[in-house]
Amino acid sequence: MLSFSKRVLLPSIAASFAMVYGLRAYRFLGSLGFRLSFGGVAQGVVACAVLIVGANVMNNKLHITSYIAKGTQEYGELYESHYAISSELARLDSSHPQNLIIILAESLESTFSNGGGGESPSQAPFGEAIPRLSSLAQKHINFSPTHAIGGLVQVAGTGWTMAGTIAHLCGIPLTMPIGGNSFSNKYFLDSALCVSDVLANHGYTQAYLSGLDSSFAGMKYFLQSHAISVLDLPYFQQTGAIPSPLPQELQGFWGLKDSRLFALARDMLPTLKEPFALYVSTIDTHHPDGFVDPHACASVRSDYQGSFTCTDMLIAEFIDYAQSLYGDSVSIVVVGDHLSMKTGFFPPNVSRYVFDLFINPKFTAPYTLESTKSRTLSHFDIAPLLLDSVGIRTEAFGLGRNPLYKPTLLESTFSQEELNALIAQKSRMYDSFWDIGQKSYNLIKPKLEPSPINQTQKPRRDNDKTP
Repeated sequence: MLSFSKRVLLPSIAASFAMVYGLRAYRFLGSLGFRLSFGGVAQGVVACAVLIVGANVMNNKLHITSYIAKGTQEYGELYESHYAISSELARLDSSHPQNLIIILAESLESTFSNGGGGESPSQAPFGEAIPRLSSLAQKHINFSPTHAIGGLVQVAGTGWTMAGTIAHLCGIPLTMPIGGNSFSNKYFLDSALCVSDVLANHGYTQAYLSGLDSSFAGMKYFLQSHAISVLDLPYFQQTGAIPSPLPQELQGFWGLKDSRLFALARDMLPTLKEPFALYVSTIDTHHPDGFVDPHACASVRSDYQGSFTCTDMLIAEFIDYAQSLYGDSVSIVVVGDHLSMKTGFFPPNVSRYVFDLFINPKFTAPYTLESTKSRTLSHFDIAPLLLDSVGIRTEAFGLGRNPLYKPTLLESTFSQEELNALIAQKSRMYDSFWDIGQKSYNLIKPKLEPSPINQTQKPRRDNDKTP
């Protein structure tokens, strides 16, 4: 058995540092005239600096030292007491299952909205930087702790892309297993039950689109462990849809720019076999500077705030297109993966929430404005809402609770600080999620189809009579 440091700690530090800071370091050194071949003292100094800064940054983000300290802790009972899966997941209340589009928007938070005009200037420091998403949030459903446009409270183990995605889809945080479980990169949380496992059990075709190499940080292995086909930058380059190497005009903040990714998503939409769940992961609003596409967003200021305005336009245009194809037969969810990590940018007195938006959901419970506002949701509570939005009644999923049926854990049981402390504790049940092939709750794990694309199928609108 490999040690924890070799299995998890060092790879996590190295991978995460390279992901977030490698590009910046490379560009900076290049601007100073350094090349990868420089040696001697300079190489040693830079290598040490990379190790120290990377370890410190990732400890701050992942709380690595707290997980090491778990070795002296007793096991907690968070999951044994509060992890729950609804008993009605096998039922789909529709003769024509609802399609689902989930846009996982990098660092998207409601701080960039003016709250639909309902926030004071101190709580809307950037005015209205995402006008189209704010307009959609007013017309449709946005769960918020206030009466204005808001979002999700970010708790421990959800504050970076991998963790936020897992929390949204599985209703659990991403923490580091230390015990003797069967952790392996290619079986990422293999025994955890996730939204995509349930959808696959109901015959959904599922595809994840990304402009990055999703094998980085384990995203590809997590998705494939949970019945989602991965169509990322290497996939598009292998199929000839995107040139290799990636030309400058197609590059965004990191990898393929979002405008081109959404173009690929538009091309793919009519080819997906129904019912489908399409996941689109954006990147151009990544800190520290973001990326504003000079062609797609020529009128937008080229800075970090502007990157959100550009992404706002791209997402809204894609939503318009998807609705033109599928009408009421598609539910669309836009949710931030986590709060922005840009330091020194947000005023200290601002209440920050991860943005959420549900368009045309087929919720199994009636809802009103009062049932969506003044509600305290975390990432975990998105999981039951995703299933419920396509007509699968889901009152609880993992640590998530459907706020249309019952209070969330942050509303009924824990403060944010209390839940954070419990997440940091060791857990035998959580460790078991890393076992291989032990998914429970009698949901059969399906085999992945080689391709989610059906070239002959046409989109079904809500008034179609064909199955």
